[in-house]
Amino acid sequence: MISTTTTSTVASDLAALHGAVPACWTDHLADQLHKAFPASSLAADLGDTSPAAPADLRVFIRRLVRITGTTLPTLAVADVYLAQFLAALQGSRAQCRRDTPHRVFLAALLLATKMSDDPPVLPSGSSVASTDSASSSGSLSAASAATLAAICGVYSARDILTMERVFIKTLSHRLWCPPARLLAHVEAVCDAHAVLARAGGDALARLLRL
Repeated sequence: MISTTTTSTVASDLAALHGAVPACWTDHLADQLHKAFPASSLAADLGDTSPAAPADLRVFIRRLVRITGTTLPTLAVADVYLAQFLAALQGSRAQCRRDTPHRVFLAALLLATKMSDDPPVLPSGSSVASTDSASSSGSLSAASAATLAAICGVYSARDILTMERVFIKTLSHRLWCPPARLLAHVEAVCDAHAVLARAGGDALARLLRL
């Protein structure tokens, strides 16, 4: 049986997690991509005829997350995918496009939105009602390549679906992210970055432990 205190805590955590994602979390993802794809490794032109990607990756990610109403649990799943993707690329010396970080994030966000269970975990028998901010606020869903293309104004829906296929192949189709895996990742990130723990990371971890 779920106690009144536990139910109150769950409700409080859900409210925190389904608000706007703090900028420190979106900046964390941008920083991971900048480290993996430093400017010196990105080619200005690889014969690509697509428009140039937005120059500021932090602004690009913040805008996508805000307009799509992406919640922190979903963004955390995207972070899991990014870590898995970047680990698979370790040792690769292939030259990348200058917009590779943007493309990788788009694919991770699209997949995370499709695959995540948001809210992640509720205790059995809980009467707590939750609402996904993406649906309740009328914002656009990041689960649609066409929607992401319209928001970006840089890539077509076909481009984004191609990014998704390449991303999935790199992950060897291992997309399942159960609560235990997400919890381990969130705890590791929060241990390394106290600001992320205070900005919803601890609340997400509490829900995942239920």
